[in-house]
This record gives sequence, structure tokens and C-alpha cells, in this order.
Amino acid sequence: MKYYNKTNTCDICGIDFKEIGRYPLRQYNKTGDWTGKWLCNKCYKRDEYKERYICYRRTGNLDPNCASAKGDKFEGLTHRWKGVKILSEENDNYTGPLDHSVDFEGKIPQTKGKFYDARNRVWAQTFTGEYNAIIRGFEFDYLIFYCASKDGKIIERIYIIPSWEIIKRKSIGVSKNPTDSHGNPIIPWYDEYRVKDEETIKKVNEIWKTIIN
Repeated sequence: MKYYNKTNTCDICGIDFKEIGRYPLRQYNKTGDWTGKWLCNKCYKRDEYKERYICYRRTGNLDPNCASAKGDKFEGLTHRWKGVKILSEENDNYTGPLDHSVDFEGKIPQTKGKFYDARNRVWAQTFTGEYNAIIRGFEFDYLIFYCASKDGKIIERIYIIPSWEIIKRKSIGVSKNPTDSHGNPIIPWYDEYRVKDEETIKKVNEIWKTIIN
């Protein structure tokens, strides 16, 4: 039997190349040179997809309807509104824990945004990445949560949520008209963090139009 490396296993997942359905392939870097590693066919496909995905993000050629493309637009909105850098672009690293550099006030924001889910009548978002970032010591000061219309043409609501709420809540579900089980209107916890200044909302939407058009 031919030996591809010392263990004759995939250098990513560690599976033995003798496994049914697995076979070895060389891993190449961005310049086309062999890295010296052997990957099983499944890891090779994932590795190839990851490189293609990062390339598409760098060039702005992602599917506009995918979550990453929408997320990039929301980050661009914070970049323009708050005067912060987009660290994934600045560092050419799309897996970093923080989205932005410090703002005009010396604080670090994070960005999240959702298009309205008409079926469930909510803007829902989990904060898993942000929670993990805090746990790992990558601190930010606040998170901006943009609530866009179903077609994505308008930012209907903006919430600026302090990081300590992220640790406490880990997710958010914004209803257009929140009510209790009896249909009576209630004031949800996140209402405290809603941006209600009309001039600010107008300014954000003017920036948003230049991003999506």
C-alpha cells in the first residue's frame, strides 16, 4: 500500500485513507503550490469551498441573497454611520471575533441585521458569535441590530444594545406589535435600546440606500 504521509490519514480530519469512500488528494495554496498535506476527498471539497467563499467575499461576488452578503451590507452601514473600520476587510480575515474598530467615541461596536420574517412576524437574531467573543476576552461595547423591511429596502428599526445584555440574553426576537397571551400590548426589554430619533433613522436610511443600490 502506498503511504502518503506518516500516518496515512487525512491531515485535516484524521480519517484513514483506507476508509470506504475516502481517498487522498494534495492540498494546494493560493499560488498553486502543494502545501505538503494530503486531504481526504471530503475535506478537500470543504477546503476548496472555503477558499472560493473567501475569494468571493473579497471581490463582492457572493450571492446577494446569502446571509454573509447581507451581513456585509449591514457592516458597511455601521462603517459609514459610525465611522469605524470593517476589520474583516482591514485584516483580510473573515473569521475574526470583532466586526469593527473603535467609533468616534472610542467604543467598539458589533453589527447584526435581519430582514423581516413575515411568516413568523419577527426579526430574530442569535448572538452566539458575540457571546463567544466576550467569553474569549474579545470585548466590544455595544451591538447595533438593524431591522430591515422584508424586501430589505428600508431600515425600519435600529437597536443599540450594550454588550452586557448580550451575555444575559444571547438572542433577540423583535415583534412589530408585541402583546401578551391575552393580546394586551407590552413593552419588551429591548424597547429601552431602540433608536427613536427620527433624524438618526432618516440618516441611516439615506446611507442604506447608497449601499443597496
